[in-house]
Amino acid sequence: MNIPRHLTTILRMKQCYIVFLLLLVSIAYTKTPVSGYVQVQYKYNLREDAVPNNEFQIRRGRLKFRYMITDKILTSIEIDCGRGSLTIKDIYLEYEMNRFLNVVVGQHKMPISLEQLHSARRLLVIDRGEVNDIFNDHGYLGRDIGISIQGEILKKNSRLNYALGVFNGNGYRVSGDNDNTKQFVQRIAFGPVGNVSIGINSTQRADSITQDAMIAYGGDICYKKGGVTVEGEVLSGDTESGTTMLGFYTIGAYRIGCFEPAVKLERLYPDSGDTDDYLSIFTYNVGWYFHRNVRLQANLITNVPQDQESYYLFVIQAQAKF
Repeated sequence: MNIPRHLTTILRMKQCYIVFLLLLVSIAYTKTPVSGYVQVQYKYNLREDAVPNNEFQIRRGRLKFRYMITDKILTSIEIDCGRGSLTIKDIYLEYEMNRFLNVVVGQHKMPISLEQLHSARRLLVIDRGEVNDIFNDHGYLGRDIGISIQGEILKKNSRLNYALGVFNGNGYRVSGDNDNTKQFVQRIAFGPVGNVSIGINSTQRADSITQDAMIAYGGDICYKKGGVTVEGEVLSGDTESGTTMLGFYTIGAYRIGCFEPAVKLERLYPDSGDTDDYLSIFTYNVGWYFHRNVRLQANLITNVPQDQESYYLFVIQAQAKF
């Protein structure tokens, strides 16, 4: 029997509230460690046709519960209360065998894309960009239900980490699977020297309708030294229409005392075969670490017109973690 979409949403919200209440009871009796953060935003869009052209928003309100069942097995649940809804982001069991092999089973992030794997509270600008969003919309990034193994092979002078996973391929908003295929994900991150990390990742699945192979892959590099951070990533992936999309970004930031200015450039080609059709976006960021647990950020986001109207979006965010 097909359940109407609005009823499914209501049922999922009720399930989240029940889990939330059970977690509160668990905390009271087991003293489960709790962490989280809150992000409140104000947005002002300078486009004349924008409605609304300004708004306040609870972007994220995260609560994370981690409980050690044994000295090697833990469970983790992360809930988000942002954007007017209550959703379960992560819910999994992790077996920490040793530094060479950890096994994670449940709903968690697929090990692909450096920007996606960054926690939202540690981003150098307020939000992830257009490249991340479109690859996420096509199901290549983000959270899903499945199993992954990960570990660290080299540790001393050169670091080498790996991650492999098998997932349903439906995203975290679907509680089960809707076909017989699975999504496979692989990532390797190599640190040839202490300040540099290089990553390579890919994912494969079959289209749920045509059963055609859908493949995405990419690479990233990150340099950190002192207060300087420089990062870049490129992603390429198949689309349901048979084309290949291509996107990349580069970002640089410099921490000066409690201030951290940053500049990000990203470019997206919806069809890599048509290099005349693209979207370029600049993000200018100023961050102020008001307290070790409180950060204020201001972003100016603008595009480079290419047969389209230019726009300017101003965003202010206050973030507090605990």
